[in-house]
Amino acid sequence: MNAEAMTGNYVDAAADGITWARAREYALTRTERNSRLAKRPYDLRHAGISFWLYSGVDPAECARRATEHRGSLSPLRQVP
Repeated sequence: MNAEAMTGNYVDAAADGITWARAREYALTRTERNSRLAKRPYDLRHAGISFWLYSGVDPAECARRATEHRGSLSPLRQVP
């Protein structure tokens, strides 16, 4: 992270977007960058949680890993 993005102990909110854009530029092909693939960090988080649930990981464990309250995971996503 660059020095101008830092202010005291706080990181400027724009730094996240700048860092994410640079990471996408480095890691993805031109076609992937032009798609909606991983447009936001949240997209990958959502995909990861969905994968855990689909793989049979207990919803409470998924919530713990995602640091969310169990009730915030949709019952429609919970795999029996």
